[in-house]
Amino acid sequence: MSEQPTILYMGTPDFAARVLSTLLQANFHIIAVLSQPDKQVGRKKVMAPTPVKEVALAAGLPVLQPNKIGDAYQEIQDLHPDLILTCAYGQFVPERILQIPGLGSFNIHGSYLPRLRGGAPIHRAIWYGEKDSGISIIKMVKRMDAGEILFQEKVGIDPEETTGTLSEKLIQCACALIVEKLPLILSGDYTCIKQIETQVTFARNIQKREEFIRFNTDYQTLYNHIRALIPSPGGYGIIKDTRLKLLGIAQSNEGTDAKDGTLLGLFPQGLGVAVKNRILYLTMVQPAGKTAMGAREFYAGHGKDLLGARFL
Repeated sequence: MSEQPTILYMGTPDFAARVLSTLLQANFHIIAVLSQPDKQVGRKKVMAPTPVKEVALAAGLPVLQPNKIGDAYQEIQDLHPDLILTCAYGQFVPERILQIPGLGSFNIHGSYLPRLRGGAPIHRAIWYGEKDSGISIIKMVKRMDAGEILFQEKVGIDPEETTGTLSEKLIQCACALIVEKLPLILSGDYTCIKQIETQVTFARNIQKREEFIRFNTDYQTLYNHIRALIPSPGGYGIIKDTRLKLLGIAQSNEGTDAKDGTLLGLFPQGLGVAVKNRILYLTMVQPAGKTAMGAREFYAGHGKDLLGARFL
């Protein structure tokens, strides 16, 4: 083993890219990066590198992007990493790869395990109305997010939190926690705690059908659903054949006798919509094929024509 243990880092989205940048700034010895294959983005379907790949290339690191991670087994073995660290990589890592590094394989997960195992823990924490989330650093095992816990830190969830704002809080927590604890992991100075299986909940990935917002549910459930999808993938409603992404909302205690989903008009707080005899305000929307805009701009251009109409 080299004097400074070598790390193979696996990750894909912005969350993982921010963690990678922090590790590089802290001078940990990252020898290579694995990330998901590049994807087409935008209307023009331009191929774009993953955020982790961008950070890795800027740092001069080699990048592997196998369609199936198992296909990269020999390349990973040839790197002889002392430790594997993953963060939102996006594929199950086979056991034979987890066993390659002598110091073990570890994962940074965006929830306070054993709650919310799975691919969308931040979205689901908002959707389920959780009061707190957190970051967990765990040993990797064959089962998804089921490994023993080394370190954890809780992060509170504010009532108006969105997936975007909670993600930022969790990124900051993850960066601080891994910089503090990784030296202990590299030296083997840690203890492990088994997860309590009876306390396990799951956070499956957001499905396309779940992006459709129905306004005939109860007020808090609707509020949680919309803000769980902000800013991405963005929930949408349909009103008078107009598809609107709902990218900003605010609660109120103001009452109304209008039927659920009725667009009541423009208020200082935003576009008022009736939900279970209360008003929910839409503060930012995005009509299909257009850019996101505030409530006042939308109302001036399109909203007046929808006044009194109802969301499906």
